[in-house]
Amino acid sequence: MQRDNLEKELRVLIGKTVDRKGNACNSLNIHFGDVSFWIDPSWRYEANGKIIIASGDFAAHDSYESKEEYETDFHRCCAVTDPIKGAQLTAVEITPQNDLVMEFSGGQVIRTFHTFIEDNEENWYVSFFDKSIRYLALANEITAEKITRNKSKQQGPSAGTH
Repeated sequence: MQRDNLEKELRVLIGKTVDRKGNACNSLNIHFGDVSFWIDPSWRYEANGKIIIASGDFAAHDSYESKEEYETDFHRCCAVTDPIKGAQLTAVEITPQNDLVMEFSGGQVIRTFHTFIEDNEENWYVSFFDKSIRYLALANEITAEKITRNKSKQQGPSAGTH
């Protein structure tokens, strides 16, 4: 039931333009006005059929000698997906495994895939703030919850964002 509702909501987004894109650590945020996708690892960004960058390319803070070195590499990684900003969503699919595939103009694709099924945590979720509902995609189910329009929830964590 929730899957059917979500698929219906996602179809309405086809043809819409990404107005904001952000990163928080190795998570990706994609916004279409009052609709916000929060994509946790694991995900990858493809362009013209080639993998360009993936969530695993964003290294942990403690992998660097200094904060400056981390920030330089983080911002470099974030910039790779910047072409999504201003791109039009041309197709969207939820696979039978509840992975998300978003296709954008310019041959760009964001593809998620579950790597932890025992935790029963979502790999991605989408918030429809105008409808006060959030759909969460877990490996074996899609759930929904009521939400309120809270700026911090809409934008996700602020630490380490780009």
